[in-house]
Parts: sequence; structure tokens; C-alpha cells
Amino acid sequence: MKKMTLFLAILIFSRIGVAYGADLAPNGIQNFFLGTSNNNGTNVNQVLALLVGPAGPPGPAGVAGRDGFQGINGVNGMPGAPGPVGQTGPAGPAGPAGPAGANGAPGGQGVQGPIGPTGPAAPGSLDYSNGTVALAGCDDSVALNIGSSFTPTGFKLKSITVRDISTLCKAPLQLNIYITKFPCELGASSECSNEGKVTIKCVTPIENAVDGVITIDAEAVNTEFTVCTRYLGGGDITNFFVDITGSGGTAMDDLYRNPKNTDPLLSKKTRDQFNNPAIGVEIVA
Repeated sequence: MKKMTLFLAILIFSRIGVAYGADLAPNGIQNFFLGTSNNNGTNVNQVLALLVGPAGPPGPAGVAGRDGFQGINGVNGMPGAPGPVGQTGPAGPAGPAGPAGANGAPGGQGVQGPIGPTGPAAPGSLDYSNGTVALAGCDDSVALNIGSSFTPTGFKLKSITVRDISTLCKAPLQLNIYITKFPCELGASSECSNEGKVTIKCVTPIENAVDGVITIDAEAVNTEFTVCTRYLGGGDITNFFVDITGSGGTAMDDLYRNPKNTDPLLSKKTRDQFNNPAIGVEIVA
């Protein structure tokens, strides 16, 4: 639009005129600059003259037009490419412990373990005069003898001898002998009281054996070769063995028997043959 306006202004200011008209002569052409001519000739082309003046100054800016209508929304673009994987975040706090699960089924039976070491021998019973006691450990058996001495008040316990102790029994093993005294155990006309029942334990180091023999008596106890202490009961344990002068000592009839034969139809001598003293023996560490 601006270019067209400028072009028209140039034509007006430079007084350019072009006229086409008819004169008395047929096909006459009037030219403002060259006069009239007749177009009867063969060449009907006429010269058009154009004079161009100097460029005029730019015109003032036109008034801004009104805003156009708002266009319709464009088509949504394609989804963008996935972004890179982010870094792993810190671990969250531990959740509360869940409820305990149900008990599992019992497992199968395990394999049998190795055999344990042999335990100490239990006290064994022995014959009244001579007998053999079965043991376990360093020795499988020992022979015992209960010695007695006759005194004005009857037979008294003199000694207990353990023989055939194996050379495999060495320190720090020790020989333990258990002796129980129960007053009026045999031949009593009335029931005996348990108040006088007592068991002593006599301990002798195994290295004190001479040729496999250990004897405990009043002399051994007095010289501390053997130490005898109360094991059970509240009876008297002093002078348990009779000494060489015949003093002290436990009556043979007062040595505890287990089992004890009290059949009244048997004579005392016969009952005594069955009622052997219950003496305990063990070799332990």
C-alpha cells in the first residue's frame, strides 16, 4: 500500500499526463509532449514519455491496524524423549517387626553323637570278709577285706583293705571308701533310732598305694594318710576304727547291711552270713 501511494504522489508532483483522444483526423493521437499524430500509418505504436522526479521524503507512518482474530490452538507436539534414570535415593527407615511366623515342622532326628568318657565308678557292695567289687575307669575290679578285732565288748571294726589296684590308676585319682554305722543294726530287740545312723567317707590319694594295696585303719587316719569325714547322717564318727590297745571302734553288728535278713526263724549266725556290711568303693579324680 505504501509503495502505491508513493508512486501516485510522484506522478502528481512531476505533472505527468497521458492523454488519449481523437482529433479531426481518424485515429488521431494527442501527445502532451510531441503534439498530435495520426494513426493511419502502419506503425500505431506511440512513444510514452515518463519523467521521474527526485524521491520525496517518506510519508508518515500509518495508523496501526486492529488486532487480528485469535488463532486456533495448534496440534499437540510429540512426546519428548525419556529423561535419564535418577540416582538411587537413601534407604528409608526400617519398618516395624512383623508378627512371628508359625512353628516349623520338627526336624529329622540327628545323628548319634560320640560316646562320652567313662564316668566315675559307683560304690560297690562287698562280702563280709573277702570280696570283689566291680569298678569302671582305670580299673575294672578290686578286692576288699574287712578286718575285725575282738575286744571285751565284742568284735570291732579294725581296718578296710583294698587290693589289686591297677597300675593304670595314677594321680590325681583318689580312692574313696564309704562306711555306714547304724547302732543296733543286728540283734536288737526293739526298733533302732535313725538319729545314730551315720556314713563316713574316707579319702586316700591313689599314689599312696603300695603294690596296689591301700589299708585304712586308726593309724592311717591318725597320721592323715587317710582323711575320713562325715558324709551323711548325724551319728558319732569319732574312733570309728579300733586302735591297737582295743579302745574305740565301731561294733561289727552296727555296720549297716543292705539288704538285711531279719527272718526270726533263722539263727543269728545264719542271718549274719547273709547280712554282709554294705561298703562303698570308688576310684575317681
